[in-house]
Amino acid sequence: MDPVNLIFLIWSSTQHYADFDNQILTIMNRADYEKDDIEHVTSFLTDMILRGCKLK
Repeated sequence: MDPVNLIFLIWSSTQHYADFDNQILTIMNRADYEKDDIEHVTSFLTDMILRGCKLK
């Protein structure tokens, strides 16, 4: 795992939710993020990154 690309992956995937919240919320048909949405995204990204690093 290239550590520089790993940092870019983490940064870009989390930044996406901040920069494109209007588009994401429109697709999700929501006015704002709900607690469950945030937990789901956190769990999904954590799982994907840890599996990619072969730590899970």
